[in-house]
Amino acid sequence: MQLLEANHLGIARSYPALPESAGHHACLIAGLGNSLLRDDGIGVHAIRELIKAPPAGALLLEVGTDVFSAVSWLESVSHVLVIDAMDAGGAPGTLYRCATEDVQVNPLWVSLHELGLLSVLEFVPKSNWPEITVLGVQPAVIDYGLELSPVLEASLPSVVEAVRAIVTTWGLGWTRPLNFHVPICQAVA
Repeated sequence: MQLLEANHLGIARSYPALPESAGHHACLIAGLGNSLLRDDGIGVHAIRELIKAPPAGALLLEVGTDVFSAVSWLESVSHVLVIDAMDAGGAPGTLYRCATEDVQVNPLWVSLHELGLLSVLEFVPKSNWPEITVLGVQPAVIDYGLELSPVLEASLPSVVEAVRAIVTTWGLGWTRPLNFHVPICQAVA
């Protein structure tokens, strides 16, 4: 797991552990997935794009599949946005925005990473649980390979804009106006 944080010049720094400065961040954007399995790594690819121009006040965390290591980060923020591949039956590249309760209740939405992250919350005192939103992306190809499928590669800018729009709705520091709305738990074409 690697934390990426950009300074005001956009220069990325990597943290192996929770920095002392983590407490001043309002939200955590966590990229989940296995980047060795093409579209399963969409969350990791999205974090790598976001580091180029990160939302103000956000920690960007490349979790990959090591969700247990994210426990200390979950306690340090009030809001968490999880980006991951989610098979909910839509067309490849479809975006889904869900609350954690929705992912827990609907077994048709398949993403082992979100369920793993939600299980990890059991190690966090309930009084410290952040508000968690899941941004799922319908994969096209889950097979060995480092690059995204062409469909998800083309969808990556939409994923990044959706992240910015969700963070904007939280009112935690990102000030760029966006004309993008993702209905909760509904597919967005």
